Amino acid sequence: MRPYHRRMQQDSDALSETFHDDKRSVMVGDTRDVPSIVQLLGDDRFAERYASGALLGKGGMGEVRLFHDRRIGRDVAQKTLRPEMSKSRISFERFLREARVQGQLEHPAVVPVYDLAVDPNGAVFFTMKRVRGTPLDEILDALEAGLTLERFNRRKLLTAFVQICLAIEFAHSRGVLHRDLKPANIMLGDYGEVLVLDWGLAKLIDAEEPVSDEVSFTPISGESGDSKSTPTLAGSVLGTPGYMSPEQARGDTDGLDGRTDVYSLGTILFEIVYREALHEGRGIPQRIASTIMGPEMRASHRKNGAEVSPELETICTKACALDPEWRYANARELANAVEGYLDGERDEERRKVLAEAHVVKAKALVTEADAGKPNLRTEALREVGRALVLDPTHASALSLLETLVTQAPEEPSPEAREEIAKMERNQRRAVLHSATARNALWLFLGFVALFLPLRNYTLAYSVFASLAALFLYGLYVAQRAPTSRAHWRVLVVCTATVTGLLACAAGPFMVVPTLAATNSTLFAPQTTLRDRNILHLALVLSIVVPAVLSVMGVIPRLITFTVDGGILIQSPIFAFHHGGAFAALILVHVMLVIFPGSVMGRFFDRLRHVEARAIVQSWYLRQLLPKRS
Repeated sequence: MRPYHRRMQQDSDALSETFHDDKRSVMVGDTRDVPSIVQLLGDDRFAERYASGALLGKGGMGEVRLFHDRRIGRDVAQKTLRPEMSKSRISFERFLREARVQGQLEHPAVVPVYDLAVDPNGAVFFTMKRVRGTPLDEILDALEAGLTLERFNRRKLLTAFVQICLAIEFAHSRGVLHRDLKPANIMLGDYGEVLVLDWGLAKLIDAEEPVSDEVSFTPISGESGDSKSTPTLAGSVLGTPGYMSPEQARGDTDGLDGRTDVYSLGTILFEIVYREALHEGRGIPQRIASTIMGPEMRASHRKNGAEVSPELETICTKACALDPEWRYANARELANAVEGYLDGERDEERRKVLAEAHVVKAKALVTEADAGKPNLRTEALREVGRALVLDPTHASALSLLETLVTQAPEEPSPEAREEIAKMERNQRRAVLHSATARNALWLFLGFVALFLPLRNYTLAYSVFASLAALFLYGLYVAQRAPTSRAHWRVLVVCTATVTGLLACAAGPFMVVPTLAATNSTLFAPQTTLRDRNILHLALVLSIVVPAVLSVMGVIPRLITFTVDGGILIQSPIFAFHHGGAFAALILVHVMLVIFPGSVMGRFFDRLRHVEARAIVQSWYLRQLLPKRS
């Protein structure tokens, strides 16, 4: 065995450094005789093995430099205890404990220790793997400043946090408390590595804490209590203000267990989630007081609390409970809680991706439906429903659903067309019943008119017969064939014909124009554009033709303009006398006023009712839709 190896074997034996699997704890041996240990660890071949390099970091207790290990051919980080600190037994013992604890915790998240010795200058040191990456505190500072870091979004940081928890749980299973967990002691590597650094305040759970010969609240790392980088305190209070547990802040060094580190992990989790520190005081006393008294944990009282889910708020609150009994029992429980949230978040992200695919398909279907395939609109509505089942808050899906539900398409679907046709048939049936009632009224007036003084009985009975025929045919259509367009058209032509006969009998400019207007008002709303044109033409002809025939002398003259500017209306049927004719005209005109108003009033009542129902239905449908953010 080479002298160097022999010396290191002797060092190991002399320090009684052992690991007991049955107790699952780290033993560091007896370090009371500090001078003999320093002498024992000396190595006069230090310069032969290590080539000094740049300074990597410096703290109150020691410094870390980059060295090149000539024997292995690799770069290592060497942590050296500062000479003035070597005079302190407590500092020396803590330094040795850090090296041994860190070296024995063989876990991917713990930096491996390669060597423990004393350099030619008498300074104790240990070498370890050189780590590369970004400290978590720098990442959180950037996020708090509002920067967006794709490499370190919240999901990735929470995933790294789970690895940190498992590393601490591993240390706890070996009987070791870290006691100084904070973002500055967490390193995220460039290739997914997660490392827990600085085990200088580590405590063996079953070992008694050595009595300190230092002053309480002495900074041993960082710059000052008012700096952004919070210092680690040594003495009766061990830890970092703002990250240490309440029991640490009270100076309880003997009653600590794994839940102490759980609290510190909770403060780190809080900072990841809320992008601000849990304890916000700038000075050490303020942070210590906030730790002991308990800060405001509710998300509603935090600057970025609106972005925090209730699940994460609950996890942070439990991890940072003042009473250790209320916290997670161990770091693994905390890791499981965060991992459970991440599983749900990953599932939520997957649902959002699937929901977006359904929305894209629905929009394509709507485009096709608007292009002439209205039946695809129903399938588009189903796709939107599937999207909202996956993601109820999807803004595009909600907007598209509102459009599909509350705005009718230009071209209705076959099912909708059938509903519309049914509605039109019902309206046409109602119009036919109104027309039948109107024809019955005219038939009654025609019967009464037969008792007036008549000039031409043949023509009078012909008009009455046409009124009877129109009534019977209208009754037949209303009862037997209300939806037949052919019967509808025949009824329109027959109505115009009877109107023309009345024009020949009573004159085209007295009662008949009003009768023609009521016929047009009655039938026009229920006809197509083509049928409406036929209706208007027929009714116009029913007035114009008798007037022209009268002027041409084909039928007796119905109207004469007198030399004194008057108009003389004559009827080829009735011999008008002052009493009876006057009463008959009053009755006819009263009916002409009442009947059209009643028919149109009923029509618009139905129209207003339908419109009101449509508006109310549309409003209720909008209330059923989730509100868009």
